[in-house]
Amino acid sequence: MPRRARKWFLVRPESESISRILADGGVSSPILATLLATRGLADPVAIKGFLEPNLKDLHSPFQLPGIEAACIAIEQAVSNKERIGIHGDYDVDGLTGTSVLVLALRQMGARPDFHIPHRRREGYGLTPASIDLHHREGRNLVITVDCGITALEACARARELGLRLIITDHHEPRSSLPEAEALVHPALPGSGYPFAGISGAMVAFKLAWGLAIRACGSEKVSQPWQRILLQGLGLAALGAVADHVPLVDENRALVRCGLAYLDQHATPGIRALMDVSFQGREKPLRSEDVAFQLAPRLNAAGRLECARFCVDLFTEPDAGKARRIAEMLDGYNRTRKKMEADQSRQAKEDAREKGGDSPVALVLGRQGWHPGLVGIVASRLVEEFHCPAFTVAIPPWDEESADEPLAVGSARSAGGLPVHEALASCGDLLASHGGHRAAAGFKLHPDNLPALNDRIQEFARAHFRGTVPRATLCLDAEVSIDSLTIEQVRQIDRLEPFGMTNRSPVFLATGLRLSGEPRVVGTQGTTLQFSVTQGGRPVGCVGFQLAERIEELKSADGRVSLAFQPKVETFNGATKVKMHVVDFQAGVKPEIEVVSAAEAAEIA
Repeated sequence: MPRRARKWFLVRPESESISRILADGGVSSPILATLLATRGLADPVAIKGFLEPNLKDLHSPFQLPGIEAACIAIEQAVSNKERIGIHGDYDVDGLTGTSVLVLALRQMGARPDFHIPHRRREGYGLTPASIDLHHREGRNLVITVDCGITALEACARARELGLRLIITDHHEPRSSLPEAEALVHPALPGSGYPFAGISGAMVAFKLAWGLAIRACGSEKVSQPWQRILLQGLGLAALGAVADHVPLVDENRALVRCGLAYLDQHATPGIRALMDVSFQGREKPLRSEDVAFQLAPRLNAAGRLECARFCVDLFTEPDAGKARRIAEMLDGYNRTRKKMEADQSRQAKEDAREKGGDSPVALVLGRQGWHPGLVGIVASRLVEEFHCPAFTVAIPPWDEESADEPLAVGSARSAGGLPVHEALASCGDLLASHGGHRAAAGFKLHPDNLPALNDRIQEFARAHFRGTVPRATLCLDAEVSIDSLTIEQVRQIDRLEPFGMTNRSPVFLATGLRLSGEPRVVGTQGTTLQFSVTQGGRPVGCVGFQLAERIEELKSADGRVSLAFQPKVETFNGATKVKMHVVDFQAGVKPEIEVVSAAEAAEIA
């Protein structure tokens, strides 16, 4: 099954907006002005706030519902020398938030325990079984991080045992809320919190911040607390990027300031993780570094073993011990990458055999796939085939699971299909399911997999109304490649951090001709390297995961249009602009639909 071409949309803001930004917005770069306009920014005050976020943009922690009650309960537990436990999720958001509270409680003189569930043996969230574990281990107060707002049964079990709970979470609450000492959540019914899009780690950071203010009796906290909060700021920034929360409002300030702090003052653990991830890299830490280098290493522990090692890493003051943990996580990540590559290859083979030329959705499973990797494999299928993907690990996947009756599945959306609703429509076939529009998890008996496939296909056909989902690509501006100087490209960096709702800009260049012969490079043979000209000097291009399209690239007598991201790279002492190709169309004139900034926001 061939890879489907993306549909290109060129964003064209009003020229008056760009002129107004150049005249009044404190911006001198036409490219930067265009990018601001494509993001709907024209007001000088809004532009300044967007380009220069700072810590003053963070909302007061005491605006968060439940924060006062949570602080009081924690202070009382610390004063009474009670056993305090922290129950965090096993993803980066939960791990960083757990670490923030461990550091804050230690600053208060407590010796908190923490528990990170094993992904396969215990599963996600706060469960009655995990409440029993906390009770057996003698904890009096348990604080959740990035989970618990829907854990009604677990909270009921805690009440039976006399175990007090503080729930901190950011996931969507249901109509019924759990009973606890405090519910700290930005989007509770009646909440007046100004921004509901914060991550679980940010909620934990706000709780730590509230504890600091109360401990110091002032908004201006003591130096030891400043150090803890700045460490927490950096950790929460990692969690926000990894959890794909919208990078607007206070999230933008959090990530910009938090990553800047980590660059200069990283804890021994984060410094060790950066050292094994980047190996000599000197440029500033960016959101893409977190997303593609740090977060995969942190997630690998939870996918293959136990994620509590990550909390040990973040809270370890000894550099030597931190380095050993970071190297262990790096080893897990290498193993994860190999296993993922094997499972993704198998899944793509199955998809080509089963899906035909234009699948509406893919539902695939194999015995032996690792259950901690099916989500990544589903994402790879979405990238390859541009349709929703449901992937299932059928037991046994190791010796320990020989008697396990249930398969573990994960779903990723494409084309706007709400995967959590798709799974809900198949609830009678599933042992459990949960998630949101873009991603979800589920369990089922393997015998139900064929029926699940039939029902998902039916749901997808109804959702797409007979059409086939197709990948889209928003292009921010058409540019001349010769105009992209090093200084112009560095102006683009002022839009950092990039992420959800602030996509990394992609540009269009037309009228190009290949210069020389394209080459397939890279250890996996998946990268395409070539040069193009636009009437001037040749400019180097690299296209990751595009090697299979080399003949297509050469098919129109070397004429091509590129969708690309310009990057400043230094090699052998020479600094120059290189084009990272996202997509291309062979031929003289590309097929493009022009849209407004508002329409582009809906498409992206």
